[in-house]
Amino acid sequence: MKVLINVDKPLRRGLRIGINPTTSKWVDIKYERLGDFCYYCGRPGHVDRDCYNINRMPKEETLKERILLDKLKNKKS
Repeated sequence: MKVLINVDKPLRRGLRIGINPTTSKWVDIKYERLGDFCYYCGRPGHVDRDCYNINRMPKEETLKERILLDKLKNKKS
């Protein structure tokens, strides 16, 4: 599947899809041929060592932290 994405916003790691009114499931999104990608701010076009936002974002808001927190949450459920 090919989709257009707004690269000015952070890329999504995944999303929840409703299976029925009371149940949902997490689905990972996989991106191909991205080139440089920053794991701190979640935006393509540069790598984390060159990230302008690295010192401007609170640590708990970095993409690396969000990925780890999501994995822990998914293991518990």
